Order: sequence, then structure tokens, then C-alpha cells
Amino acid sequence: MQKKSVEFEVIDTLKPKIKKEEIIVESAPVEKHRIWKILVTILIILLILAILVVLSFTVYDYITTPKNETNVTVPPNTSQNKTPVPVLNNTPTNLTNTTGNTTPPDENCTPNCANKQCGGDGCDGSCGACNTTQSCNSTGRCVPIINCTPQCSGKQCGSNGCNGTCAPGCSSGQSCNSTGGCQARTINLTDNISQYGITWTFDKEYEYGTFVNGDYWVIGPVTVTNVNPAWNGITHGSMIDPDPSIISQGYDTRAYNYQESVRVVFPAVISSNKSLISVRGLDTCKSGGAGECLSDAAVLTIVDKPMPSGTFRPAYINTTKKFYTVSQVDYSLLPNFTSPGNLPNYSDVMKRVWLDHGPKVSGAVIHPKNNMQPYPRDSSVQVSVMSMLVMLNISEKQEFTNRLIQLGIDLYSISLKNGDAFRAYGGFGSGRKWPILFAGIMLNDNDMKNPPEYVPGSSSIKKFGEDGHTFYGQPTSTYPGGKPLFGQICSYNNGNYCNSSGDKDCRDPLGIGDGCEYRDCCTSFTWVGQALAARLMNAKELWGWPAFFDYTDRWVLEEENKTSPHPYGNDFIEYMWKTYCPSGGDC
Repeated sequence: MQKKSVEFEVIDTLKPKIKKEEIIVESAPVEKHRIWKILVTILIILLILAILVVLSFTVYDYITTPKNETNVTVPPNTSQNKTPVPVLNNTPTNLTNTTGNTTPPDENCTPNCANKQCGGDGCDGSCGACNTTQSCNSTGRCVPIINCTPQCSGKQCGSNGCNGTCAPGCSSGQSCNSTGGCQARTINLTDNISQYGITWTFDKEYEYGTFVNGDYWVIGPVTVTNVNPAWNGITHGSMIDPDPSIISQGYDTRAYNYQESVRVVFPAVISSNKSLISVRGLDTCKSGGAGECLSDAAVLTIVDKPMPSGTFRPAYINTTKKFYTVSQVDYSLLPNFTSPGNLPNYSDVMKRVWLDHGPKVSGAVIHPKNNMQPYPRDSSVQVSVMSMLVMLNISEKQEFTNRLIQLGIDLYSISLKNGDAFRAYGGFGSGRKWPILFAGIMLNDNDMKNPPEYVPGSSSIKKFGEDGHTFYGQPTSTYPGGKPLFGQICSYNNGNYCNSSGDKDCRDPLGIGDGCEYRDCCTSFTWVGQALAARLMNAKELWGWPAFFDYTDRWVLEEENKTSPHPYGNDFIEYMWKTYCPSGGDC
């Protein structure tokens, strides 16, 4: 019995242990399930946190990024010390002007950099920049910066030679004379002014005076009540500040491009810094390319203050009126050759205004015959002769020099706005470049030293006739760098540059021969004096077109024995060439 009892104790003792083990074994899967649930929950929470972090950065970038930075691209970071800079699109969302006003950009604006190296493109952009030794002039060309030393020794007033004035200046009751001294100002009053058979009548007396060339100024605003001869419904018209960029004229209904809206109707109140041009018409117009309808023209400039003695008239077109004085002219730049005697009589040449703001060909019809030669071929000869006269030691030297400068002042302003009116075209376009360069040299004016090179919108059609009519053709044994030839760029006559009809001054497309007819009759011989003048004043480089000089040399060499027209223009120019530059080149 005792044994049985022990067995039961063992059994009884074991039972609970077995039960405990069973309980432990049965609860293990439950514990693992709980752990996985916890881990999954943690992962979900972490994932949500990550998503929230990403969203927060996205929202931050959206809030802090400027809204006009569209199409942003980031350049590669080439250095650890450099932060990549986003490249923005080049269309600003607004433009703020100097007054603080915001204006939208002009989406229809087309940048215009034709013939420009620098300056604005007309659409708030740039056409480029000049190097440190150059500056950008008013025509968008890079020109050398010239160091200028003011010259005011012994002067109280007037120009200092560097586009400034000498101190202290004159008082209100004084005027500055041509030598830079102050003198008591004489006030001249009048209620009418007459010049070249044209009379302007005012509503009262106004102070007036004359420019260095004899043209009149009057202090405005002024009321012009009438002009004599009066408009008769056909001719004797007047214009204020004509615009060379348009072809309209208001002088004469018989001439090309008459437009009533640009003719001045009197009485008229004219503000200061304006030019009034009035004309006398011929009884009958002469037809043809060298025709004319006008006999005389005169310019009245309305100013805002008295003009110092020795002031050049400003350009008569619609431009900013810029005033130069004789004190700015360096007359020492001119040679003083001995006069050969028996000189051409040029006492009246270039004394009056050259009305040259019209278009090519038809513009000749408004060239007043008593002011200038109607056909540019003939006025180009006059430029050559006058350019030779100012090289001589003659009593009229300064007077003639001033006339040539005045012409250059007018032509420069016109050339900035008249499109292709001075380009090579038959007998038109010659004689306009040299007066501009001459004025620029004598006045040390950088803008006039660098007139436009090409017609607007072209990189091949030269602005002035002499340049457009000359070029280098095929090399020859005499001209290994290319034979200097005559002819303008054109596609007329189906490539037959010298046939029996149409324009006969086109270039030989093969670069072998010269364009015909206009070469002999109307261009080459008119250039000789101007080419010589540029050489004698060391201005070949300034002219900037070597083919012109090389062609002129070739013309003189090969056409020496021509009898009509005179191969040099006239005997006087022939004498000057053979005396001072017989071999051409650099003299």
C-alpha cells in the first residue's frame, strides 16, 4: 500500500508540471503575433512620418519659389564650393521704369540690331557691348574713346574743345564772341526776316540773329503769320522739321510724294528748337531723274536762347538740335598748299542749305536749283572741288571750311534716318559721306566720324554711293589681292549686269569687269577730289572702305586720257592730284 501511495504522489506531483509546460507551449504563437502587430504598427507610423516630411518640403519649395522661375534648369555643380544657380527664362513678368511704374513687356516687339554693334535693341535688350577702349555712339557703333584736354586758356566762355564749355561763362547781359570772350550783347528785334527771296512775317517783334553761315535764328516760341511768296495751291510750301524716314514732302504738288498733311498752314505757332523750311517754286518743273521743281529754299531756326557768335546752324530735320561753334573747329588740321591761281569761282557754292532729306531719285526734284545742283552727280563734283579749296592758303579758306562743315552737320543727321537714299544707285548717292567725315574730323566729333556703314536692315548694301559702287573682284597679276571694280549689288537684268536696258551699274557676278555706263557718266570722276582730300587729311582708315581708294587710283590710271567727262572732274582737281598725290596710294 505504501508503494502505491508513492506512485500516486509522483503522479500527482508531475501532473501540475505537465500542465504548466502545456500552458507554456500553447501560448508561444500568441506572443509572436503580438510582436508582429507592434512592428507593423511602428513601420506604418514611420511611413506616414516620412510622407509628411516629403510633403512639408514640397509645400515649402512651392511657397518659397518665385512664380516667374518657370522652365528652371540647374547647371551641374562643377565645384563643391559653388552652389548651382538656376537659369531663369529670359522673359520678365514685369518691367519697372525709372519712375517706379510697372509696365508689361511688349510681346510683339522685334529686336532690331541691324548695323549695330552695341546699345539697345529697341526691346529692352542689348545689341552688344564695346571693349574698354571704345564707347557706343548714337548709331550703335563702337568708336575709340579719345582722351581730350580742355582748351580754355585766355577764354571766359565758349567751347573747351572737348564738348564742354569754358568757365565762368558770360552774364545774362553778355554774349560769347568767337574768341571766347564775353561782350555786351546787342539785342536785335524784328517782326520779319527775309532771305533768298523768302520773307517770314511775325505777329510781333522777336529777338533774332544769324548763324555762322548766314542763316537766321529767332527766339521762340514764335508766331509766323505768313510767308511770302505764299502758298498758291501748287507750290511755295513750307515744312517744320522734315522727317527723312518718310518720303512725304509739303513743298510742291508737282514734285514726287507731295502730302498735304506735312505742309505748314499759316499762321502757325512754332515752339523752340524747331526748323522752318520755306521754298520758292519754279514756274515749270523739269522732268527726269535730275529734274527740279524748286528754285530757292531758306531755313529759319527757332531757338530758346540767343546764339553765341560763330555758332553753326543745327540740322534742319526732326532731330535733337545740336549746336557747334567755330571755337570747336581745329583749322590747323588742314594743309596750307599754295594756290595754283585761276581757281573755280565757288563764292556761292554751299552757301545755302542743301535740301537733301528726300528719298533717292525722287528726292532730287526738291533740290532747289539756286541752292544746290539737282543731280547728285554734279553736287558730288562740288564736294570734291570744295574739299580741294580748303587745302589751299587762300583768303576764303575758313569760310569754305565752315560751309563744308555745315553741310556735314546736315548730312549726318539725315543719314541716320533716310534709309537707303544715299546708297549706290546710278548717279545718285555720291558726295554725301566725305562732308560728314570732314565735319567729324574738324569738330573732333566721334559720332560724325562714324556714320552708318550699311542701309538699315542690311549687312551687305552700303549706306553711301562711293562704297556701294566699289568692290574687289577676281585677283589679277596687277591686283593679286583682287581687282578693284565698279558696280553695285543688284539682281537686275537676270544677271546680265550690263545689257541694253535697265540699270547698268550692277556688279559683274564673276568679278571680272566693271558695271557700265554710270561708271563713266555719273560717278567715278566725281570721287577723285574726295578720295584725295581724305588721303591728305590721313582719313583713309577713318573712311573704312579700301576698295574705294584703290578703285579711284585705278580709274585715274586707266582713264587718264578721257575727254568727256573730265577724268578728274575738272582741271583744278587734276592739278591737285598730280601735284600732291601723283601715284595714288597714301600720297
